Parts: sequence; structure tokens; C-alpha cells
Amino acid sequence: RRWHEFTGMTAEQSEGNGWQNAVHPRDLPAVKAQWRHSVETGAPYETEYRIRNAAGIFEWVLSRAVPIQDLSGH
Repeated sequence: RRWHEFTGMTAEQSEGNGWQNAVHPRDLPAVKAQWRHSVETGAPYETEYRIRNAAGIFEWVLSRAVPIQDLSGH
């Protein structure tokens, strides 16, 4: 809910890779690389990057996540 309120994007717009449209183009390669590393290694994900808010202005955010795997490791 917070993501949708902050970005103004609907769930459908954010689905799949749609969330990437809110990330500043200069930050996107690093964001994707850091997430891929987190998923591949299981390491916690923490990074700062710019996201376009609902007013169209890029703001810095701190994003934290932990990748979750099923029993088969996916």
C-alpha cells in the first residue's frame, strides 16, 4: 500500500518489472544488480536510490529486504 501511495502507481503498473519505471534511470542498474546478488546469495538487501513520487519528483529512499526461498531453494 505504501509503495502505491508514494509512487502513485497501481498494483497492475507495478507488477512484474513495472516497478522499475519508478526508479531513476541512473540508479536502476545498481538496484537490479544488488537485488540479483541478494537473491543469489541469500544476503540481506539494503540500498539507497531515487524513486519518482506521485508528483513526479525523484526522492531518495532506503530499501531493505530479505530474499525468501522455498524449500527447493527458489
